[in-house]
Formats: sequence, C-alpha cells, structure tokens
Amino acid sequence: MRSRLTRERYRHCVSVARAAEKLAAHHGAPALKARIAGVLHDIARQWTSAELLAYADSHGLPVTTVERTYPVLLHAAIGADIARREFAIDDPDILGAIARHTVAVPGMSSLEKVVYEADTFEPGRSFADRERLEMLAYASLDAGLLACISSSIQYLNGRHIPLAAETLALYDELVKSHDRTA
Repeated sequence: MRSRLTRERYRHCVSVARAAEKLAAHHGAPALKARIAGVLHDIARQWTSAELLAYADSHGLPVTTVERTYPVLLHAAIGADIARREFAIDDPDILGAIARHTVAVPGMSSLEKVVYEADTFEPGRSFADRERLEMLAYASLDAGLLACISSSIQYLNGRHIPLAAETLALYDELVKSHDRTA
C-alpha cells in the first residue's frame, strides 16, 4: 500500500482505517472489516482521469455519465476492484464499503456508513465542522451520515459540482426520518 500512495494519501488512509475501526466498534459494526476497508479505500484516488477511465473500460466496470464527467468518482469502484484482484479481498462487506465511500446511496450497510463517515471526519482533516461531524457519527450513524452528506453538499455547491442523484435521494430520506436538516 505505502509504495502506491504519496505520504499524505497513505497517512489519510491509515487515519481513516483507525477512525473507521473505532467508530465501527462503538456501533457494533465489524471493526476489523472497517479497518481493512479504510486502509484500502483510496488506493486509486491519485490516478488521473484518463487512468481511471482506462482501468474501468479495460476491466469491464460500468461508468455512468456523471462518472465520465467527473472520473474521480470512479476511484471508489476501482479501489474495490483492486482490493479484490490484487489484495485477494473477497468479503462483499469490505468491497462494498470501499466502493461506496465516495457517493452515499440509499440502503447503505452500517459498515458502508462507518467508512463513508470516517473518510469525512478523520483527524487529519482540517475543516471547521470536522469535530461536530465526528460527534454526530458517534451519537448515531444516521445522524452522522446526514451531517456528512450535508457538509459534502456545501463543499460541492461551493465548487459548482452537482451532487450525485443517489446521494440526494439518501439525503432526502435521512432528512425525512430525522424531520430536520443537518
């Protein structure tokens, strides 16, 4: 792993792994699976758009119109594929957590929520709301997920990047179930 990533990206992956393991243990989710998914989640994050699209095409991974426009989104699915092919990870829970750490979707498992949230608030992140997101994630995975998605919406809106339709659907679902916005 270390040889495939920059020092900063490797540190991020280790930090996500630790945060995910701790959050999973707190909520009764599989902590070791969370740690493994956290370590591997960004294995393809530093690839160029051309490399991501070429890998997806050559390995038969489906690519949506949104992913063709924003290929960085592919790093999650490609990361899961690399985990399976090159690291012999065959556990569908781990592969799902890697594949869904970038675009939140309805029906996410507890492990998928844990890795998504840990990737958002791991201690190496330095944005103003980081600690609040972590606190909410420990209070409730769904409250943490809602807050993390809300933070992501603000980030993407500030950069004029559209939110994935699946994430918007999940956000709406979470807002209705919490009867408020984050």
